Amino acid sequence: MLSLTYSHLALVHATGPSSSAPWWGAPVIAGSFLVLGAVLAFVFNLTQENRRTKRANVERWDQKILDHTSMVMTTTRQLIQDSFDHETALSVFSELAVDQMHRGESNDPPPIRERSGTNFYETFDALMGESSSLQLIAPKGVRDAINDLQTAAGDLFFAENELVRSESVDRLHRVSAALEKSVRKHFGIKD
Repeated sequence: MLSLTYSHLALVHATGPSSSAPWWGAPVIAGSFLVLGAVLAFVFNLTQENRRTKRANVERWDQKILDHTSMVMTTTRQLIQDSFDHETALSVFSELAVDQMHRGESNDPPPIRERSGTNFYETFDALMGESSSLQLIAPKGVRDAINDLQTAAGDLFFAENELVRSESVDRLHRVSAALEKSVRKHFGIKD
């Protein structure tokens, strides 16, 4: 009959009862880890892509700020030069007109006066356009400097005499330097 020895009973007791985990348990656990791994990989890749996109956008906007600032600075220098050229042309024209009037000649305006006025106007218009573009994308500190620059440029453009023009040029130099400083501060560039 059935002869069970002590060693057989010890083996049955050590391994437990004859019923074990269902046959589908191991594949379900493995599949769960596989799905969990896929979800974690997707979340990690999505996070990395969002960071990369954000960094690319910041770099793109920073490049636009640099480009517009460069154009504003260049156009500001050109505006100052054009204001001197226009003032010189007006002075020469005035002296010529007075001289022609004393001699009784007709005083037709020389074409240089019109050309200098046109250049001055076009440069002022370009400066206002570039500075307005920079205002749209720049941080607050840079926008404040741009507002000051636009005001100083307007004062120079509408200056009625040499004293006001000279003061406006000095102020334009100062606010131009302040703009440069604010852009450097925005980018963390030390002077």
